[in-house]
Amino acid sequence: MDRIKKRTGSGAESDYKLAIIDADDYLMEVLDNRGYDGDSFEELVKNASKSIAPIYDDVLKAHETRNSIVYNPDFKLSADQAKKVLDVYESAAKEIGMS
Repeated sequence: MDRIKKRTGSGAESDYKLAIIDADDYLMEVLDNRGYDGDSFEELVKNASKSIAPIYDDVLKAHETRNSIVYNPDFKLSADQAKKVLDVYESAAKEIGMS
């Protein structure tokens, strides 16, 4: 996650977007490595919902932001918004890694 967060050091919106995409991929990898089943991000998160219960909805919203970045070329992302989304991914990865 530190490597991903370093990407945001430039302050460029494009780097924030790439960091969120990377964080989403990282969380999916963590879920897979911890043995959660699922063919999609949403299925993996649903199967891990007990481990991430307090932030379950936030993780799904973070993934929605990632999808907006990927599928909507006009999507705008502020530095504050990016930080909040990255914090959600980081919290989820920590919770799952500890479970």
